[in-house]
Amino acid sequence: MSIDPTLKSTHYTICNVEDIEVESMYLDTIEKQFKTQLVVNYIRSYEVPEFEKIVKKQIDNKESRNREHVIDKLYKDYKFVEKVYSMLSPEGKKNVDTGLYAQMRPYKNITVCDA
Repeated sequence: MSIDPTLKSTHYTICNVEDIEVESMYLDTIEKQFKTQLVVNYIRSYEVPEFEKIVKKQIDNKESRNREHVIDKLYKDYKFVEKVYSMLSPEGKKNVDTGLYAQMRPYKNITVCDA
């Protein structure tokens, strides 16, 4: 096992980033992951008739084995997440949006300077 030679180095670069106020480039990715999970949680907890039609169609066409297999597809395709989100009732969308806001709030306050 070798040790990284730079760990023993005495040469350092000092960077001053105190004035940088840029949001992380990963915020969009984080937000998509949270939204996906919130949509999945919602459709597992509440009946969404339009989603159930998709499930039935995919099972009938042998594109999916069962409801959970269709739900698993949400984790792989964000466009599918957006499609299912658009099917939610106004209350369902509000539920997802409120949860998303709460989960993203701490991340929105982190800047490159903080990292």
